[in-house]
Amino acid sequence: MKKIEVSKEEQEWKAEEDARTLMNYQKIFKDEKRLKKAKEKLKERELEVKESLKDINEALK
Repeated sequence: MKKIEVSKEEQEWKAEEDARTLMNYQKIFKDEKRLKKAKEKLKERELEVKESLKDINEALK
């Protein structure tokens, strides 16, 4: 078998590409976590609004 040599420049390029890919994945993961938290807060707020509307409707009767 023939030994394949990879130049230092190619190794550096590959390492930079891997680092960019990792940073993109981390950003996506962070964005997904933020979205999940925002959805939870929205759901909580929705429940609060429904309770308030229920109280208002009862007060108007």
